[in-house]
Amino acid sequence: MRDFIFLNGEFTRLFEEFELLAALAYLTLSNSLEDLQNTLSKTGGRDFAWSPIGRAGWDGQTRRQILKGWNTPEANAAILKAGFANKSAEYYKLAIDSLSRLAEHVGWRWPGNRGFAIGRPQSDLSGSPLVFFRAK
Repeated sequence: MRDFIFLNGEFTRLFEEFELLAALAYLTLSNSLEDLQNTLSKTGGRDFAWSPIGRAGWDGQTRRQILKGWNTPEANAAILKAGFANKSAEYYKLAIDSLSRLAEHVGWRWPGNRGFAIGRPQSDLSGSPLVFFRAK
């Protein structure tokens, strides 16, 4: 039974790692190395390739920890061996750069802009902030 119990931030980290791996897989399937190089070389605008990044887009602290962990030789080799980034170290480096840029782009916009607000309902005793959507 203990194998299925997550402590404190374990679930969040594992889920966000899953989201980032899914985003990496999406990038790999939707962008060639040349496409990624061209996109990342842009200036003055959208210098990242879009992918569905999920919660990791705005949870910078956890995302940075995960990407730092992926930067170790062991994790890097395991991710490439699994087939991510077309098993290319060059593609992998560019894809991680693109994901980081996308997350920074999304992170400063979410929440707060475009009708989003952070709040905590009175009935919520968990202490975790919730995001509410409101029409402008």
